Amino acid sequence: MMRKLNVLPGEIIRVCNINLNKATFVKFRFRDGSFGSFTNPRAMWCSKARLIRSLENKLKSFSVVAKKDRIVIEHLGTEYTIDILDCKPNNVVDIVETDVEVDIDYGDTYV
Repeated sequence: MMRKLNVLPGEIIRVCNINLNKATFVKFRFRDGSFGSFTNPRAMWCSKARLIRSLENKLKSFSVVAKKDRIVIEHLGTEYTIDILDCKPNNVVDIVETDVEVDIDYGDTYV
């Protein structure tokens, strides 16, 4: 967290409480090229569904997501880095107890 806030040990930081809008949309992009390396299309589809469930479970530990953030999930022994490309209605949104439309960009990782 200190790295994300760009502070050093012993530095004083100011924390304030703000109200965020509930998320209506979040777009993710997988950065790991190995995700598209399956040769069996059925295995690829099953793994994709399991990976999405892993992402959903990981997001349950977050209360807020922000555009340009990066999260890492572990799935079947592999860590996947996921960028948050977009959030609506704002760049920082509350994801607690809300239904969110999700778009996943597999980029070059998924064909």
